[in-house]
Formats: sequence, structure tokens, C-alpha cells
Amino acid sequence: MFYTYFNTVDKIWDSSLPASTQAFAGGKVAMMLAPSWRAIDIKALNPSLAWQVSPVPQLPGATPVSLVHFWVEGVAKGSTHSQEAWKLVKFLSSSSAQQLLFNAAAAERGFGQAPANKALAAQVQSNPIIGPYVQDAGYGQTFYTISNTQAGETSFNNRLIKYLEDAVNGLVAAPGNTDPVVKTLQQGFNQVLSQYNLAASFAQPTVRPIQITQ
Repeated sequence: MFYTYFNTVDKIWDSSLPASTQAFAGGKVAMMLAPSWRAIDIKALNPSLAWQVSPVPQLPGATPVSLVHFWVEGVAKGSTHSQEAWKLVKFLSSSSAQQLLFNAAAAERGFGQAPANKALAAQVQSNPIIGPYVQDAGYGQTFYTISNTQAGETSFNNRLIKYLEDAVNGLVAAPGNTDPVVKTLQQGFNQVLSQYNLAASFAQPTVRPIQITQ
């Protein structure tokens, strides 16, 4: 797995180094991949730092892709005021409401969340913080895991993350012993996903050596 090479082969990262946001804010790294709300942390850590947001770099000639996650609004099935709740959801999804929310957030911190309304999204592409994220959303894809959900250790999301964490740690501890690590990862994902009827079989991960030239 590619990211383990930073530790096992290139020796440019280990667990003693600070988190990516702290390292970037401190001028220790040139770039980082992060969600839009990390901009607030960077400004707080180093207000004088000169930096900018750009769309995720893409491989030449390849189909562009970015990883996205989003929140959705819903109404509980047993809600005693479901009709009123759905009216609120409908209002929040309107362009006028999303414009109000974006403007309020922008006035406070310089940018709001990327709006779901496509017409409004096109209007905020010029925003220096959120604009690149809106551009990436056009070819975004989702996955089963996301961090900072505040869910418990036994939640669907965190169970999958634990399998990924164990796989990375296993490859770092024994770089040449990929087969059992990958097999455990595959079996773990299959077990969790099947419990939620999301997938009958998780595809076999591909692990192959990567040579990085200077």
C-alpha cells in the first residue's frame, strides 16, 4: 500500500512527527490534503502564514477523481411533527436558505460550507477557500469511511477504519508480508459490509511495489 512507503522505504515520516495540519501551519510541509474546515485551524495556528487552496492534483491523462463526504437532512419515521419537519428540510434545501447560511458563515469566518444547490455552488466557485472544493465535487466519489463522526468504536464506520488501521500497521511492521494483511482486511470489510447488506464481497485489494525516482 502506497502510503506505508513513506515510513518503510523513504523514511520521511514516523509517528513522532506532528499532525499534518500542525506541520503545514508551522511551515514544515509544502502541501496537505484536508477538508475545508481545516482552513479555520490553519488560520488559528498561524494567522501570518501565506497559503492558498487548490483542487486536488490529478494524474495526467487520467479521469479526475476526488473523495467527498457530505451530510444529509432527514426526518425520523416516528416523528410526531413529520409534516412540519419536512417543510423545514424543504426550506433548508432551497437556494435562498442556502444563500443565507453561506453568507452568514462567510461573514464570520470567510467562507461557508459547499452548498448543495448547484446554482449557488456555481456562484461561490470564486471563493478562495471553498471554491476549489466545489470544483472537485463535480467528479467526487464517496467511500464507506469518514473520520470525526463522533460514533462509538462498534459503529459501522469505526469498525471499517479499525481494519484499515490494522492493515497499515501490519504492513509497516512487516513490509514484505502483504498476503495475510490484505486477506484480513478483505475478510473484515466483507464481514462488516454484509451485516448492512451493502456488499456481498469486497474486491481484492491490489498491492504491488512502487518505485519512486528522484
